[in-house]
Amino acid sequence: MHARWGMISIPATQSACTRLNCTSKRCLRVVALKASNDACKRRDVLTSTLGGVVTTTVLPPLAPLASASNILTPEEFGSTSAARSSASELATSYYAAPSTSGRDLAMPYAERVQQGLQGLLPPTVTDLQTEMARVMVAVDRAGAPLQKYQALMALSESDPPLFYALLQSKLEQLLPLLYTPTVGEACLNWGTLLARPKGLYISYHRHRGNVQSVVNTWPETQVKVAVVTDGERILGLGDLGAHGMGIPVGKAVVYGAAGVNPSSILPVTVDVGCNTDAITQDPFYCGTRERRIPDSDYFAFMGEVCEAIQARYGRAVLIHWEDVSSRHSFRLLEQLSRTSQPTFNDDIQCTSVITLAALLGATRLPGVPALPAQRVLFFGAGQSNLGGAQLFCEALKAQGLSQEEAEGRIWLMDSKGLITSDREKLSAEKEQFAHARPRSLAPGERNLLAVVRALQPTALIGASAQGGAFTQDVIQAMVAASDAFTAGNVQGRPIVFALSNPTSKSECTFQQAHEWSRGRVVFASGSQFPPITIEAGTQKGRQLVAAQANNCFVFPGLALGCIASQTTQVAPAFLLAAAGAIAGQQHEQNLRSTECVLPPLSGLRTITEAVRDSILKSVPA
Repeated sequence: MHARWGMISIPATQSACTRLNCTSKRCLRVVALKASNDACKRRDVLTSTLGGVVTTTVLPPLAPLASASNILTPEEFGSTSAARSSASELATSYYAAPSTSGRDLAMPYAERVQQGLQGLLPPTVTDLQTEMARVMVAVDRAGAPLQKYQALMALSESDPPLFYALLQSKLEQLLPLLYTPTVGEACLNWGTLLARPKGLYISYHRHRGNVQSVVNTWPETQVKVAVVTDGERILGLGDLGAHGMGIPVGKAVVYGAAGVNPSSILPVTVDVGCNTDAITQDPFYCGTRERRIPDSDYFAFMGEVCEAIQARYGRAVLIHWEDVSSRHSFRLLEQLSRTSQPTFNDDIQCTSVITLAALLGATRLPGVPALPAQRVLFFGAGQSNLGGAQLFCEALKAQGLSQEEAEGRIWLMDSKGLITSDREKLSAEKEQFAHARPRSLAPGERNLLAVVRALQPTALIGASAQGGAFTQDVIQAMVAASDAFTAGNVQGRPIVFALSNPTSKSECTFQQAHEWSRGRVVFASGSQFPPITIEAGTQKGRQLVAAQANNCFVFPGLALGCIASQTTQVAPAFLLAAAGAIAGQQHEQNLRSTECVLPPLSGLRTITEAVRDSILKSVPA
């Protein structure tokens, strides 16, 4: 039984709504409070004290987000050559156009009668634009970013068509609230988020040997991409265990924003324990309170998870790995590659693509050396920068450099200092870029300023999660290195990318890089920073924009391209093509005016299509 006050539907008993996907026809899936008299005066827009938007919405039982006709079946892929020759038609089948037939006041009255909803919605019939404006009023009232996140995710559960129509219309404004940086705060507070978006939790301690039955409970039948995390390396926040679910849920939202049918995306958190005591001792922690399992058990269980997903959704389902630790990520890719299951790791491959795209954009600006002349120092040697170094090496080889020459342009620093050939116990990925130690540096030199002065890099790329690591002295040393490179012929412009997330972990801010270099640094960041307006001189009033090196430019198109081409391997050629496609979407006039080396977020859907098409063209005949 459900008791209802006004337009708010709430469970009458605890047992009535134990599942997030409540099967009651009129439950909003939003924890709501009894409407007060004051709230009833503003029934058009209600925001509960718990942070969820309560709209005039009624859900059908387990309604899919879109019809199966919007999903491309394996039979519709046809042959690989056919897929390449009709890329646009194939991908169009994946796109879910914004709908006006949700469960809001824009629903036509005849449809309300047909579905038995007359009287359960107020009598007025509005339009999609009015309903989107109504939601934005509620979101604006929600206060802090985390409250806005709760409000928006509650809407995604109660009215998916309205949610995605709103998101696609206000992408630049809303995506930072639903994805980075706010999603990091959401993960830290996941146990107390009352509007908890749906995803699949698979627990080693509860489901080992029975994963297939867990996967079979997912209501969607046409999944094409599974976004999987184990919660061990969430952004720059560390091991959050099951509270890392916010990441695959956020990625699913981005897929939808890019135009991919949301019902084809399965967010998965594999709970194999958590080693952060503050998380597991939290009374609201929603995972198992166990330490992480040994690697041998880990890889066996991940194999069971992937096999279960394949058994339910077919061999062509793509596994999109998210925020897995470095010690597991490369091996997981190898493990799945041996089974010919399509897969990619967001932190390795997608981050490398967006980093290379930003480098390509930077080299289009005056005073920046061409790509083959770049000498890059990667600060932080986790999977993001290791993937970036590997793809940059491939890009240099594509420009005509030998393997040895390309590797010689790349240096890495990790927590133990500069990676050199005299270091012991290096991983194979790090050893590839280990060079002879410069004589001016001590063994294992950890001082970034000393390393910059010794190596004289033209580009500094941070993915270290060390907030403030790029100090004023470091930035000015980069400027000096750039001047030395150009030998005074032109005013050199160093590249500085501070890619760590969230904002508190960023190696420096846009404002700092600009001020300390007197406007000479070409900047990109992982977090969003406000634009800078020049206030004096001949360029007074000019607005500079920091490029946000956001993986959302990469993974939707990469997934579509891989699925449409039926590939089982994400080849370096695909990643190079994707980087070039993204960089090419930033128009020359906008680049020169704002110095933003990446295209605007508002073009996400167009960028997704460009990435998909570039991959299809890169598939060998």
